Amino acid sequence: MRLAKTVGSLSFQYVTPQGTNLHVEVFSRATAFLESELPSIASCLVLDIRLSGVNGLEFQGVLARAGIHIPIVFMTGHGDIPMSVKAMKAGAIDFLPMISMT
Repeated sequence: MRLAKTVGSLSFQYVTPQGTNLHVEVFSRATAFLESELPSIASCLVLDIRLSGVNGLEFQGVLARAGIHIPIVFMTGHGDIPMSVKAMKAGAIDFLPMISMT
């Protein structure tokens, strides 16, 4: 795994067990994503409902208003049915609840 750290993000290559090479970027804040260069290849954005400074549904709206069209998958331990409906109606491709194991 190769790591490259920049302010507000972490970038690395991940090779799946099937040998697929994926480029992954992790952002510390939603604004760090907006300040980054948008990908020029097939991509998706995995968002949580709880983000630093803005919630994921609000950020989905920010992206839409900015004309940034990237498939969004919500993955959260803090979601409910109304949130999932709102996310999907706004264009999310999936809303995955994370179940607490405690």
